[in-house]
Amino acid sequence: SFLTAVINSFFWNKKWVFKKETGVNFITFLVVTTIGLAINNFIVYLITTHVPHAFIASDKLWANIAKAFATGIAMFWNFTGYKLIVFKKTSSNTPS
Repeated sequence: SFLTAVINSFFWNKKWVFKKETGVNFITFLVVTTIGLAINNFIVYLITTHVPHAFIASDKLWANIAKAFATGIAMFWNFTGYKLIVFKKTSSNTPS
């Protein structure tokens, strides 16, 4: 399911978000996205195992809060990685 989501995300980012028709490497996109997944999982692990949650009685609720926070961080990483690495703009006005 992860690979299906990545392929779908690649297509829509290429066609709609960044409007780039050529020069886009799927492998680079996959690497950036996989790093985002690792960041997400690592943050969830850190929060659920090392951050006390005295005011939240349910472990499941705490895990969901951790996942929501981690998803926001991973989304920031993914968008920044896509913009600066995968779909970076090429300069058409290069001075000579």
